[in-house]
Amino acid sequence: FFTSFWFGDYQSANESYKAASTVPSAKMIKLWTIYRECYEAIIAFHMYAEGEGEEWLEEGMQMLSKFQFWNTISKDVFESKYLLIQAEYYAASCDIEKARTAFEASINSARDHGY
Repeated sequence: FFTSFWFGDYQSANESYKAASTVPSAKMIKLWTIYRECYEAIIAFHMYAEGEGEEWLEEGMQMLSKFQFWNTISKDVFESKYLLIQAEYYAASCDIEKARTAFEASINSARDHGY
């Protein structure tokens, strides 16, 4: 998964994500689940931006909604990730100014919370 993700092969990264998600233990909430879903949101918005279909936008929006909710529970843990996913949404929607603002806010939030 990570090799594909970091080299920009989002199709392969998504296939690996889907395969890992079918394992029964993947259904249990774990700390790494947060990161897995964060990566899935980034993949979804990139796939949408690459013209792979509207279903990617819908998937990304579902993840964005999860992180928005989780952010209300704990800003220390979720705020920077939520802002990063929001920035990816804006970038995929070609709203460059909002994307830049959200990316900078994500960086500042991560720094402020010790990440």
